[in-house]
Amino acid sequence: TMSLGNYSQTAGQEEPQNSYNLAVEKNLQRFDWPHVFNLLNSFDLPFGKGKKFLSDTNPFLMKLVDGWTVASTQQYRSSSLLALSATNTLGAGVIFTNFKRGNTTGQAIKASTSRTDLDPNNPNTRWLNSAAFAVPGQYEFGTASRYNTEMRNPPVFSENFAVVKRTAIRTIREQPIALEYRADFFNIFNRTCYGGIVSTLGNANFGRPTGPQVGARIITMGLKLMW
Repeated sequence: TMSLGNYSQTAGQEEPQNSYNLAVEKNLQRFDWPHVFNLLNSFDLPFGKGKKFLSDTNPFLMKLVDGWTVASTQQYRSSSLLALSATNTLGAGVIFTNFKRGNTTGQAIKASTSRTDLDPNNPNTRWLNSAAFAVPGQYEFGTASRYNTEMRNPPVFSENFAVVKRTAIRTIREQPIALEYRADFFNIFNRTCYGGIVSTLGNANFGRPTGPQVGARIITMGLKLMW
């Protein structure tokens, strides 16, 4: 999706480089994600009363095998665009903006580091090639696009998993009482997916990741009494 500018309540208003030439601002939308695959599923295990397996077992075993549900949410997608900006060499207030684009040099934008080798604690791992861009001279406008489809954070892979067990306890005055146990596993495979790539020209950390895009694995458990 193309746009002359982007605005959101969380990301704020993007300033043009030159307020007198908005036509050159036509670019990819900030929130452009060309590839997104979401998978959501829930499955009641076929064990217990009225189910295909173990439906005629003893009452104690029935309580153990009945009422289990497993579910998961999985997302695999391209990541967010990175805005290429350069040091403002135009001087404060010259064109009433603090944003300035860079220039391209013709070299490859992506560095040779793979996403699995990125490490915020290692200054030698770079996702972007700083030699692909240059800071424009004094009072010069940059000619590179604000957003380039090759300038994105690394892709995101995320899997969450849940196990739920519902156990009927008894019925009081036709009102069923049940106990529900659940365990949720967020980022179950503990994927790192580093991102937050620095994309400001002139910054010594240009091209480096700053942290994970998906949090570390978290496991939560809970009990709920329903009546």
